[in-house]
This record gives sequence, structure tokens and C-alpha cells, in this order.
Amino acid sequence: MTSTMLRRCLTAAVAIAALAAVVALAPVSSAEAAPVVSSFEGTYDWNSADGSSWAVTISDNGQITGSLVSGSYLTGSIKGKVSADGSYFFWMSVTTHDSFPRPGPGGGGAKIVKLHFPFHGNLAWDADGNIVSTPDAGGNQSFVWIRQ
Repeated sequence: MTSTMLRRCLTAAVAIAALAAVVALAPVSSAEAAPVVSSFEGTYDWNSADGSSWAVTISDNGQITGSLVSGSYLTGSIKGKVSADGSYFFWMSVTTHDSFPRPGPGGGGAKIVKLHFPFHGNLAWDADGNIVSTPDAGGNQSFVWIRQ
């Protein structure tokens, strides 16, 4: 056998081995991992620091949603996410009356405004099975969500 033929045979053998390895590993690498279910999944009541009452839900994939139940706001909603390690971020959006006086004839009266407040930090369980937050800098206040 000439060295050229030997080189071609070895190259073909290596190519076939590499192809076999790719085919053997393909099912493993393309398999989807099972979804991680959030340990925080559930429904909660939240009496926020401003006296508003909220209904909060955390889905099995960590999505945080909520709505205003009662308070001084006209409407309110919460949307965000909590990770498996407890780090969270959500926005509280509220619609309220802006009672600042308006310049001009007649004073302009109050108008309705929408405000957004960021919350971010870490969530943890307390001894009673409720969620307690520790906010990051700029993440608004700490809170407790009471498990329902």
C-alpha cells in the first residue's frame, strides 16, 4: 500500500469515527431539559407599606403577576420573575390621581397618572412558609408575602 493510499484510508477512518461520535451524541445534546419548577410557586397576599392590598401569584416557571385588591390607587398590577436562587425583579404599576395644582386658568384640576416602581432583591422562606424579601439597593422596600 502506498503512503498516499494509507493516508486516505486513515483520513476516511477518522472521518467515519467523528461522524459516528456526532450521531451517538446527537440525542443527548438535542434532548430538552425538564423544566425547573419554581419552589416559590403559589398564591400570596401582600399588604404593602403604602397600605394597599395585593393578590400575587408565582407560576411554576417563576413568573410573578399580581393585581391590586384595595388601596388608594385606581388600578394596579405587578409583573416580573423570580429565579431558582430567589433573586427577583418586578414592576409595580399603579394608576392614581395626580393632585398637584396645575397652572393656568381654572387650575387644571387633578389628572390621572400611571406610576411604575421597581422591586428587586432576593426572596426566602420564613418559618411560617411565607416569602420574605431582602431588597437590593434601589429595589424599593422589603416585604412579606403571605402564602394562601
